[in-house]
Amino acid sequence: MPFITEESFRQFVEGKTVALVGPGKLASTIEQGSIIDGYDFVARIKSYYISPEKESKYGTRTDFLYTDNNHT
Repeated sequence: MPFITEESFRQFVEGKTVALVGPGKLASTIEQGSIIDGYDFVARIKSYYISPEKESKYGTRTDFLYTDNNHT
């Protein structure tokens, strides 16, 4: 995967909507998958795998993944 600069990334997402989805207990109680998937880009923290039974809560897309790569 090529490295991009902060400025290049900013230009790439400028004018777009970005959902930043992180792990959390509250998120598991709300059906918001379609809202998350409705953003131009979906960024997830730590993990990109969403099991089929949780897609209605967490969505299905992952465009960007933020991780330290210790668990992926």
